Amino acid sequence: MTDMGEGPQQILHSGQGFWDYVPVWSPDGKQILFTQRRVGSPPSPPWQMSMIYEDRDADVALRLNLGSLPIEDAQYSPDGLWLVFEGEGEKENKDVFYAMTTGAGRTRITKDPGVDFDPAWRPVAPPP
Repeated sequence: MTDMGEGPQQILHSGQGFWDYVPVWSPDGKQILFTQRRVGSPPSPPWQMSMIYEDRDADVALRLNLGSLPIEDAQYSPDGLWLVFEGEGEKENKDVFYAMTTGAGRTRITKDPGVDFDPAWRPVAPPP
């Protein structure tokens, strides 16, 4: 949609069997990352999908391999090379992880017994 909230357009339709949510743009504006899960009772654990915006008419998105599920609420780093996301740590505890956009280097950041969620990157400091 426009910056005024006019003319909304659906850019991907995954079908009746899926929920697509929490979309985020890559810093260069070329890709959209979103969380997806299969509808059901109970619903499946969530995973991350990515689509190239220019390929939106093809209605194709790729599932990212970021390790064991669940994985949701991913955010791109300011340089677009890394993702930070919610995942499952030890004893089925929700923790925050980061990995390269390729899925390599998955690393758990939080290790406390509490539930950790909604990760975000620290803003880039402006040049002096």
